[in-house]
Amino acid sequence: MYTAVRWLSRGKTLGRVFLLRRELATFLQDQGHKNAYVRDPHVFSRLAHLTDGYEYVNKLNIELRGKGKWVFGLQSAIKAFISKPQMLRKEAETDSYSLFHHYLEFTAAKDIDFHETLDQAKEKHDLLDYLQNLTRDMNARFPE
Repeated sequence: MYTAVRWLSRGKTLGRVFLLRRELATFLQDQGHKNAYVRDPHVFSRLAHLTDGYEYVNKLNIELRGKGKWVFGLQSAIKAFISKPQMLRKEAETDSYSLFHHYLEFTAAKDIDFHETLDQAKEKHDLLDYLQNLTRDMNARFPE
């Protein structure tokens, strides 16, 4: 139960930080914080990716909880989740981000005055690396 609550809390926290990104950036700047991350588009892009990723983890966690679940159903849910990063990677390789709705929201919104522009090629490379590592970790945790 502790693990379930921790995962849900991280996912919800990331989601709330993402929703409040404009306000947080403005607040930190108004308070005199001169850290570069306040106006760095790469930080917010990665936040969007993490928010999307944890959303999938939260869905799996909710699906695995509860009494009266069959082992075969749980195993099927885990196998489906293991294949999710591969599917997301294929989507990102073709520059299709339809499954990354927080990232799409971030790239569509021009509501924060960044000091630099977002390097889409670097962000795509970082996302593909992240998804590859996630796939490797999932396969190591849940071997066939």
